[in-house]
Amino acid sequence: MIKVLNACTAEIDDVDLAVSEILEQLDVPGNLRNNSIGIIACYYEFIETGVVAEICKRLPFDVVGCTTLGNAAISAAWNS
Repeated sequence: MIKVLNACTAEIDDVDLAVSEILEQLDVPGNLRNNSIGIIACYYEFIETGVVAEICKRLPFDVVGCTTLGNAAISAAWNS
């Protein structure tokens, strides 16, 4: 079985807030599986400010990712 979780943050300047938002959305203790991995797609600024590095440090699984000029995240709340 494959389970996909999605989390996003717009917080680019406050590393601690960004990390806490991501971890809260993922609920890692409740959703961690034996073969969990992380995939990050973000603007380059999230790398420059250290947000991505801190997220990767705090997640208990390997993370891969990429940067792009355009990203989109859709939340169920936005579609209401």
